[in-house]
Amino acid sequence: MKEKHTCFCWSLGNRSKFWIFLLCTGIAIFSMQTVYKDQILSRTPSAAEPLPIRLTIPVDLVYTWVNGSDPKHQDILRRMIDVLLKNHSLTATRARNLGTHRFADNDALRYSLRSVEKHADWIRHIFIVTNGQVPGWLNLRNSKVTIVNHEDIFDDPDDLPTFSSHSIEHNIYKINGLSEGFIYMNDDFFFGQNVSLEDFYTEDAGTKVVFSTWTASTVCGGKCSANLIRNGVCDTTCNYDHCAWDGGDCDEIPERLRPKDDGTSHCDYTTSIFFTNALYNRVFGARIRKVPAHTPLFIKKTVFQDFVKRFPNEIKATTKNKIRSPLDFQFEFSYVYFQMEGQSSARFKAFYSSSLYSFVMLFANEDKARKDLDMLRKTKKKFICLNDDIDYKKTREAQVTVRLLHEFYEAMFPKRSSFEIVD
Repeated sequence: MKEKHTCFCWSLGNRSKFWIFLLCTGIAIFSMQTVYKDQILSRTPSAAEPLPIRLTIPVDLVYTWVNGSDPKHQDILRRMIDVLLKNHSLTATRARNLGTHRFADNDALRYSLRSVEKHADWIRHIFIVTNGQVPGWLNLRNSKVTIVNHEDIFDDPDDLPTFSSHSIEHNIYKINGLSEGFIYMNDDFFFGQNVSLEDFYTEDAGTKVVFSTWTASTVCGGKCSANLIRNGVCDTTCNYDHCAWDGGDCDEIPERLRPKDDGTSHCDYTTSIFFTNALYNRVFGARIRKVPAHTPLFIKKTVFQDFVKRFPNEIKATTKNKIRSPLDFQFEFSYVYFQMEGQSSARFKAFYSSSLYSFVMLFANEDKARKDLDMLRKTKKKFICLNDDIDYKKTREAQVTVRLLHEFYEAMFPKRSSFEIVD
């Protein structure tokens, strides 16, 4: 087409050449631009950026978010802790999972959105799932963002309020108006480089998932093997919270017992992976399974619906858990491996390279925080996760770490996004 325009222009007389040349130049430039429907992408990349691929599907982005400093949230949380204390069921693990660090808001969402607008502005729409909270800085006049309340996606009102991310995640596919293929992110995920749909999904390869080097455990406490979990027999060697309470095989759970792994970070997260892996060993066969890395996950609603049909009881039980439980059907692990092993029609491509992502756990430790954040600034990997495990009881150390965190945010993403209210 471009050659035809050129021949036509130069076949005319000299008086018309100048004006026709301008017209042809405009046509040529227009034809070089990538045009997308559904307002997926509306800009031309600079020479320093990789050329975007032509999107064949609209893609939305879903966040889950909570503001732990909200007095209403804190009041509901205190009442839940009081109930657990009254029932003598506030184990050390549960107390940790209801700690301040689990719900702290250090403006991660604000800067995550800046990274999206900077590196992934082909996203069609952004949904932020909350318990009714709205970030005070969020520009609700931006037509590309919608707040979704938990009540909008939970079928049973009795399952709310919930403080379990596992419970919420199993319901995000129900968001009204959500695209068939969407990306799920925690608010502490960031893009350090330009990303395209090809980083998550292609028609040929299907869903792309980045895996960590961590292998899901098949043994707990040295004596409890995964094949003993949910085998219909109460195995006392497995009836501890760090061994997923034997998968619920025992009639009574000794809630008063302090877990042997007291102080272990994210105990219920790791234990729920152990439990989910044990279930999948029974359903799909025993095998080595790597744990998905803390990176954005591409999800297809049709696959998710098949997933729910295959494991309705496990998903329902997880949805009813108001706080993280060792018996949770861990979301990313269960969805990803269902797609790999339980969905014969689903295409899937696994990546095991740590060069794609950086994961940093933040503690109330100034030296470690400086070292880790400097590393992130230097490497600027495609996917970044900054997980908050700060002990806020260590007031001075926590304040220093948070200050360093904000300095990192501003260094990486200094430009205010259109999702923020202009002061």
